[in-house]
Amino acid sequence: MPIIQNCSSARSFTNNRKYQKHDLEILNSIFSNVLTGSERRLTSVALLNRFGDARHVLIAPDEQLEDMNILSESALGELRKTRKIMRTILKSQINNSPLLDNLDDVRRFSRTLLSDKSREEVHVLFLDESYFLLSHECLQVGTVNHVSVYPREIMSRALGQNASHLILVHNHPGGSEKPSKEDIEMTKVLVQSASFLNISILDHIIIGRDADYSFRQNGLMNMN
Repeated sequence: MPIIQNCSSARSFTNNRKYQKHDLEILNSIFSNVLTGSERRLTSVALLNRFGDARHVLIAPDEQLEDMNILSESALGELRKTRKIMRTILKSQINNSPLLDNLDDVRRFSRTLLSDKSREEVHVLFLDESYFLLSHECLQVGTVNHVSVYPREIMSRALGQNASHLILVHNHPGGSEKPSKEDIEMTKVLVQSASFLNISILDHIIIGRDADYSFRQNGLMNMN
């Protein structure tokens, strides 16, 4: 298999879009063991022109990367390994600090976890009374634009772990991070169900294609 499957495809993405030098250096470093100098630069520039910066390249869904037709399996594998390292680092950060004061870290971790998924998923972070992480679980996997949420299952898992607080996370693989009416109504039901058990839901984070949305930051968590 060639290192760059289709050089003309790579050049088609080189359209003089502006990018930062450090982003190019990051991608060049990632590909240093699998691409030669000219191939490395051509591939890195094409990816930056497509996704804008190194962070968005690393969290891009595999399907979008493969559709560009410029990456060998070994190059794609290097991106996957780096993505996994990012997730591990970010998870270590949220494992070792009270999350009420570190919700930005939760969003960053959630983006690396869910931005490359092709179907909607519901994840829950269970916290103790001091806001430290007890566990993180994926509770449901749905379709490209729908996932079922079962309040009884979430509350049962919370009680089983003696959780005092929850953070909800789900993704919108198809596009906008903005909550739908169904998202808002579902969150309201979960907040009310949790309150009966003296459990608080700190935030509901939606991961979209290019951005994320925090119910807490947008004043939508006062639903009792």
